[in-house]
Amino acid sequence: GHYGERLEVERTDELGDLATAFNDMRQALRDTTISRDYLDRILNSMNDGVIVCDTAGRIVRVNTAIGRLLGYSSEELVGLPVTDLVAPEYRRKFRAEPEGGAPSESVLVTRSGQHVPVSWTGSALRGDDSQADGRIFAVQNITDRKRAEQRIRYLARIDALTKVPNRMQFQHL
Repeated sequence: GHYGERLEVERTDELGDLATAFNDMRQALRDTTISRDYLDRILNSMNDGVIVCDTAGRIVRVNTAIGRLLGYSSEELVGLPVTDLVAPEYRRKFRAEPEGGAPSESVLVTRSGQHVPVSWTGSALRGDDSQADGRIFAVQNITDRKRAEQRIRYLARIDALTKVPNRMQFQHL
């Protein structure tokens, strides 16, 4: 028969029990598939990057935003250690869990070698037994914020019209 259709068996013997079990399994599979597809749509609709890692720190899943940010496809990222995405000079400071759960800043490297400043948070993925099954990271590109901070620091020291150091910078020098 067609596996997508519900079996209509009005028997009370083992064959009826088997048909009922088959119908229950088919419905559970459909519900799971719908839930997984819904979750995939939610993750891929986010503007922030999401990276899911196993307990060893290897990437098991990413959303499309992280692919756009770094220039990789999802398939290329799966299996890589998450630390391979961090710029070498920032790897030592990179910790899987930021202090106090507050966002941390780091720099990721794109496929083309560009450095992208990011703000990220990480948390443990817990299973039914409360054991950590891995980690999930939310990553946000903060390039524009870093440029704005740099511009503010510049304007605090240099006159915007004349491009000459202002009084504060003059006294500092």
